[in-house]
Amino acid sequence: MQTVGVSSWRLAAGDGDASEQMMLFVRDCAGLQVPPDPTVPPPLIDVVQREPAEVSGHAGTQWLTWWRDALGLEIARHRQHEAPIVGREGARARLRELRALCDPPLFNALADRPELQAAAQDCIEGFRHWASPTRSRLTTGRPGELLEWALIRQVAEDVAFDRGVSLDKVQAKITVLPVEGTWWQRIAPGVVFCSTAAALDRNVAHALLRDAFDSQVRNASE
Repeated sequence: MQTVGVSSWRLAAGDGDASEQMMLFVRDCAGLQVPPDPTVPPPLIDVVQREPAEVSGHAGTQWLTWWRDALGLEIARHRQHEAPIVGREGARARLRELRALCDPPLFNALADRPELQAAAQDCIEGFRHWASPTRSRLTTGRPGELLEWALIRQVAEDVAFDRGVSLDKVQAKITVLPVEGTWWQRIAPGVVFCSTAAALDRNVAHALLRDAFDSQVRNASE
């Protein structure tokens, strides 16, 4: 995750933490049936479902609670960044909490969700094979390559002007995931998840950047 800004607007952008990708891999590799939820991304790119196995229907519901827990930490980490004095240490603490939530190879954090824990344990070796080439091929983690720097600046300045606020009020966080299709979703004010294709499509990128910056400003003023 890298941060860019001019004068005082700020955008943190990158490909997320490996724990989030691991969670998505478990979902796709195990073929879990997850209840509909707008914050759940499409399938990861190039994941082959393992040989069909008997997976409890509860595992998909348990996965959604796992994902929501991770999103809660992601949102909290973003809010810590809004307070510069405690932001850096707060972000580190949230990152430790996220990695504790997704703790291979035994996934002890899922002991209270045994069906999901078993699925995660079965998929972890596959994730190790998938992760390294995919992360290097599909995401760079650098906002200047995934999201056009001039576009970021333009949208940030437009939001500041339209909302009548100083640039230091214009902040956001974009997490780019190697998932299929042109997809994006705001998960909290100022926090957007999107696919690689969405970040690289200028029109879509403009829309998601505008939503991220604008929702942060509106939330701060309420």
